Amino acid sequence: LTSVPGRTKNDATIYGSTIDGAAPPVPSTPPQQAPPPVPSPWQNADIGVVGMPGYGEFDYNAANFNIAGGGADVWGTADALHYVYEPLSGNGTIVARVSAIQNTNVWVKAGVMIRESLAPGSTQAFMLLSAAKGTAFQRRLTTSGTSVSTTGSTTLTAPYWVRLDRNGSTFSEETSSACDAGA
Repeated sequence: LTSVPGRTKNDATIYGSTIDGAAPPVPSTPPQQAPPPVPSPWQNADIGVVGMPGYGEFDYNAANFNIAGGGADVWGTADALHYVYEPLSGNGTIVARVSAIQNTNVWVKAGVMIRESLAPGSTQAFMLLSAAKGTAFQRRLTTSGTSVSTTGSTTLTAPYWVRLDRNGSTFSEETSSACDAGA
């Protein structure tokens, strides 16, 4: 995969889940230094009620993003997740290789998303790979509206490539086992 404006290389956006009512684990070792920030123009933020704050970092040696986050889900009328993103104006494409997903819940999701805003009920399109439910193309068509989903393959697991394209108000998605998802 070559570096093209609007396209990323070997990144993975991971959306974790929290256990309702569970207290966060107490670390047995002193907290470590905060991870380095994501490189410009990338940014990251928690969206919605996430419980524990998430983080995103870029591993320059491996040339990939490592992202961890909490939240109930990316679904329904409001999302709760940690989001690593690059501002996008107009048409664009984002491609990512989801290399791994920690299976804390069968519906933990990783993939590529384009959102209108950082508001929990923002319109959005999301091509995802889940920990144990395969691929799906999720989207929220109206602000604070109900999410809808189109199920892809229910047997795919990481590592896998996902792609999302925006052309005007039209979104299209693609998945691939190799970097031919729009490369």
